[in-house]
Amino acid sequence: MKKQPLVSIIVPVYHVEKYLDDCVRSIMQQTYSKFELILVDDGSDDICSQKCEEWKARDARIKVIHKINGGLSDARNAGLEIAVGEYIAFVDSDDFVHEYYIEELLKIIEENDCDIAICGFQKFMDGRPIENKELKHMVRCLQPVECYRSTDAFYDVAWNKLYKRSVIGDIRYPYRKLHEDIYTTYKIIFSAERIGTTEDELYYYRQRGDSIIGNQTGAPGIDIEEALWERINFFKERDSAVYANALETYVSNVYKILNNTTKKVQSGDTKIILQRLKKIAKDVYKQKTLGMVDKLKIYIKICKCQRV
Repeated sequence: MKKQPLVSIIVPVYHVEKYLDDCVRSIMQQTYSKFELILVDDGSDDICSQKCEEWKARDARIKVIHKINGGLSDARNAGLEIAVGEYIAFVDSDDFVHEYYIEELLKIIEENDCDIAICGFQKFMDGRPIENKELKHMVRCLQPVECYRSTDAFYDVAWNKLYKRSVIGDIRYPYRKLHEDIYTTYKIIFSAERIGTTEDELYYYRQRGDSIIGNQTGAPGIDIEEALWERINFFKERDSAVYANALETYVSNVYKILNNTTKKVQSGDTKIILQRLKKIAKDVYKQKTLGMVDKLKIYIKICKCQRV
């Protein structure tokens, strides 16, 4: 009989007393039972710390870390430091997962010789019912570059995925950065040789106005500009089509950042961004994978950014 591998499920916890029980309960009800659940109490000053301890007392598979608040990235990193599983999964503490979440993702990895498995997710608002969809078990296998030839949050987020521990290696999330997934997930995906994906919605993503991201205004912040700039330089040496898409994504987001009337960018940051846009303008001209219409769209946005 084949030995079942241990899966480490890391859940950062901060100011989610209303949602934490639903999250943990969904994990404890997994059909795949060989896992450790690591609850990382990131200095939460509500009753989350107490709830974590209560759950730990109920099941030996649960570990709890209590730490000074360092943000979502730091909490995930703390979980990684003590995780002993062959596989890693991240679940945000205001979300929850399908009962087959781990079983299905692990099956994708093992049956298709993959390093990462990715599932679909369903967004929902508090008070609104979840749509229970029949699982189709359709799997598509991709190379890393295929994940980034289009812009899709499906690939960028840390959750909705099961990773072999080996592909994460020493990659860690940046301290105190918003949009930390965008800084990090692509590096992990490019550490893999093969990624298995399914559109089956096994992860339930809660949209709420009082979350860290929910409290932001509609336009992206300066952290995402830095993350997307790092990604451009990473992709440049790997695939021309992925690089071209990264250029377009960067310019589109910078345009939104500079036109955000509720959160002005500091003058020093604006200067850096404009210097980067000039460099991009030269690179866009050289890109053979971009058609003339796409190049013109990027140039127009660059010109609008420079006028802000």
